[in-house]
Amino acid sequence: MESWYADKVGVFICIMNGACNDKLHWPIKYKSTFILFNQINNQNNFVHANVVTNLDKYSESLKRPTELRNKGLGTGSFILCTEILEEKYNKEDSITLQIRVELLPLL
Repeated sequence: MESWYADKVGVFICIMNGACNDKLHWPIKYKSTFILFNQINNQNNFVHANVVTNLDKYSESLKRPTELRNKGLGTGSFILCTEILEEKYNKEDSITLQIRVELLPLL
């Protein structure tokens, strides 16, 4: 029997269908940043910040959703599993991950 093991943790966000979709300008343009906090010495220390800069690559993800949600944006290799288990990021079996989303001006 073959077992599946992921060596990396991925983080993604997606645009979901909602009641206010008709009030928004489509496609949405935004920048997202994922931050993993150091929990040992209270520093705002992060491992990797995933910032989406090439929005044209994700054009389908930024369109108005016609289903429950669009395809997610992010990274499948945010941090190695072995790193996330280190004491500085893992405290009492918990991690602190912040997601910042900044809407970009329409062109």
